[in-house]
Amino acid sequence: QSKKDKAVKKQVRTLLETMSVRDKVAQLVFVDVYPGGDSALQAKADSIVAKEQVGGIILMEGNIDQTAETCNRLQNLVKIPLAVTIDGEFGLGMRVSEFRKYPRQGALAKLPDEGLMYEMGRQIARDMHSMKIDVNFAPVVDVNLHPDVNTIKDRSFGPDKELVADYGSAVMRGMQDGGVVACAKHFPGHGDTEVDSHKALPVLKLIKDGVKMVMVGHLLVPALDTLPASVSKVVVTDLLRKKMKFKGLTITDALGMEGVLEPFGGSSAKATLAAYEAGVDILLMPDEVSESIDLIVDYVGSDRKKLKNLDERVSRVLTLKGECGKLVKTNDLKVDPAAVDTKATDSLISTIEKALVVEE
Repeated sequence: QSKKDKAVKKQVRTLLETMSVRDKVAQLVFVDVYPGGDSALQAKADSIVAKEQVGGIILMEGNIDQTAETCNRLQNLVKIPLAVTIDGEFGLGMRVSEFRKYPRQGALAKLPDEGLMYEMGRQIARDMHSMKIDVNFAPVVDVNLHPDVNTIKDRSFGPDKELVADYGSAVMRGMQDGGVVACAKHFPGHGDTEVDSHKALPVLKLIKDGVKMVMVGHLLVPALDTLPASVSKVVVTDLLRKKMKFKGLTITDALGMEGVLEPFGGSSAKATLAAYEAGVDILLMPDEVSESIDLIVDYVGSDRKKLKNLDERVSRVLTLKGECGKLVKTNDLKVDPAAVDTKATDSLISTIEKALVVEE
């Protein structure tokens, strides 16, 4: 263990001792914020973040100034700094308007090798770093075996499992070498719901190569469970944690999506509790934040085993924050729009586009 790891571990232990059960559960909840949204949307995010002291945010659309302003405003409302996440599958341009978007993964699969994929991951990390973003919900490592019925389409690197694994891993390593946490998604795979598909999953390669986070999708894998994967203990705990020995962070897909609400009569809070019971660490975008936290606090109660399990999950989230410098309030948390530059991204995208034209 490095000096930094030891220091983070100590900070996490000290923090845990000061937190109530409700504080701990709140650290597992990440809410959506809209930098480009109207003042009512902003006020709603402010009140949830301030009231519940949630663990993190996911940034939606806005420009550089709006995004910086939103992050800085929200960081001022919390005692433990927020982890800042974004869904940037094709780079920051997916959410931050001044950035160009990288080609979709379906197009990038045509590149002769994964060299430029690593470069892309590195550059995405630089851009995100300049905006103090800690986690990118990418790469998509679903294998697109049935393009006609599949919702993933050109978000996937295609039907070749090896290529998906290699290119996905390259993007992931580029991002993580650049200090941004990557997230392989959507476990156990949108591409194919046949029995053995998970055995050949690219996620296995990404786990081996050190991916720090896995997103569990709301997909039904009838061979495994009658419940969506994100709320299935069989998928989250038995398969991913125990069988595949994944030690990193797990996160749900957005908990307001219809696919996960159906089994719970449309209740986002019940779906969120179910995801917690299934063993997921981070609960992403529940519609009913306070109600969801209430239900989980009641579920944990004063049960020793459940309390220990909660501490393990919160430790993983706090350790992630510690590694990203988001455990203690410092001036370093402030996003400075002037430090954000889009030129390097423009030039890398042009290089990739030229390489793609040559391939065709």
